[in-house]
Amino acid sequence: MKVAILAEGQFAPATAKTAIGVLRYAPFEVVAVIDSTRAGKDAAECVGVGKDVPVVASVEDALARGATVLLIGTAAAGGRIPDGYRSGLALALERGVEVWNGLHERVLADPALAAAAERGRAKVRELREAAQSVRVDRVHHDVLPGERVERCDPRWVGAKWRVRVEETLHRSPQLRQRRLEVAPVRPDA
Repeated sequence: MKVAILAEGQFAPATAKTAIGVLRYAPFEVVAVIDSTRAGKDAAECVGVGKDVPVVASVEDALARGATVLLIGTAAAGGRIPDGYRSGLALALERGVEVWNGLHERVLADPALAAAAERGRAKVRELREAAQSVRVDRVHHDVLPGERVERCDPRWVGAKWRVRVEETLHRSPQLRQRRLEVAPVRPDA
């Protein structure tokens, strides 16, 4: 999987926390960050992480780098998809690229984006929707480096504390050094 992060006009520390978390901790390859206002730079020049990840001017440029997933990497006012993102999202969806969305507004709630997804037979993953098959009941604290954490949602560590994985890892040098892999547990497990 090759991910491009959409952060048009907002690829900065205060506005691109999702992008920064992905650049810092993602176990998959990030092929580009999309922000025409910072195109030509390295992601690390803009936000301090993402060395050697190019910032490109358009979704088209990211697709040319082999992106198979387009992640919305910013948090917009009111949780809405910024109008400036819609044409890029439509292009990606029409080309069959999967879209990951963490905003409150659902991608497929927009009729034009839903039609683009249908034409391209593209998937949309709404990250704010809780997975029905994931139990968040406990975390194994005795995990060895490289082993999987089996009893937690991939976005959360601990049901009571609701601490995001990226925030936990950022604040805990010991966990960062251990490079734990987090995986959801199916009900039949």
